[in-house]
Amino acid sequence: MGTTTPLKDIYTHDFLLDFSKQVTTFQSHFNSDSFVLEITSNSWTELSLRQRMMKIATLLGDHLTGTYLEKLEIILSLHSQNPGFNYLFLPDFVSVFGLSDEHFDISLDYLKKLTCFSSAEFAIRPFINKDQKRVQPFLLECSLNQNEHIRRLASEGSRPRLPWGIHLKDYIQNPELNLPLLTNLKNDPSLYVRKSVANHLNDISKENPDLVIATCKDWSNHSKETDWIIKRACRTLVKKANPDALKLFGYAEPGTTFEILRTELSILNKTLSIGETLSFNYLIEITLTATQPLRLEFGINYMKANGTTSLKKFHISDSLTSEQIFSGKKNLSFQDLSTRNHYPGTHQLLLFCNGQQVNCMDFHLTTS
Repeated sequence: MGTTTPLKDIYTHDFLLDFSKQVTTFQSHFNSDSFVLEITSNSWTELSLRQRMMKIATLLGDHLTGTYLEKLEIILSLHSQNPGFNYLFLPDFVSVFGLSDEHFDISLDYLKKLTCFSSAEFAIRPFINKDQKRVQPFLLECSLNQNEHIRRLASEGSRPRLPWGIHLKDYIQNPELNLPLLTNLKNDPSLYVRKSVANHLNDISKENPDLVIATCKDWSNHSKETDWIIKRACRTLVKKANPDALKLFGYAEPGTTFEILRTELSILNKTLSIGETLSFNYLIEITLTATQPLRLEFGINYMKANGTTSLKKFHISDSLTSEQIFSGKKNLSFQDLSTRNHYPGTHQLLLFCNGQQVNCMDFHLTTS
């Protein structure tokens, strides 16, 4: 199998040298060779993606001359010429050098401009942690902006536990603070923004499920855009079979409005090695009195390094249906990934209907 190049390796020597030469078009005395050499020295290879971005941003600010405002104009011009993910270190410049009380407001204004070329979702977070009350009106204003990138900044930048981003202590403790701006975005025409709103609520649901369920009940049936957000926002709660979340979407428990007549699991390879693929067949026969929502999932109780197990669920189907029999074949790779290592031992394959476990079977994972 091929290997995947780590994302952090986008910052090659050629990339950095090309970028630094662009800087010289704004400041001819900018020393490209010194800039690149300083970036790639001192354990550069050991730094994560975000650490590399922050190092580039910091050294860029150190090597540029002039006032903070003069540097900001150069940063904005560079980003307008180089949009996209690879240049997220340009908004980071603002979070490194613009946090002082003197520059606080002008820094927020430039983050609003810069986010249109990539995203300032990481760069705005130090400002929120420094003075959440000062940033909150800015975020509310962004949530009403005509530009979808700026509206998304309001939601994504204020996610309490944004992946790769620093945590926002005020929003972790008081997630309801963001409900006004999320409400402004609940009917947003942009899928880019709606995904952010849904992910924001999904983050909150992991620690404050009641708040998210109450919000989703209040938003329910507002529009097709809002209903899309609600369903995605509650995905973790539904996977965890939270009773209120299941009820919100009309998922009845087996034995109430429908009966499960039989279930079958058939594992084709009950012993497999790390790196191989698990294959199994499933069948669920149901008696229904009316068309209703049914959600089918399978789960794996993965063996962990410490000998305990951890459940992860996988989607099979989710629909409004009057069908009586559901069957099929599924394959699941046990190849080690950057996000998951596999350990030998007894694992479990589980079958779920509307969040309720309806069948289970053991299989064994070996090292060879």
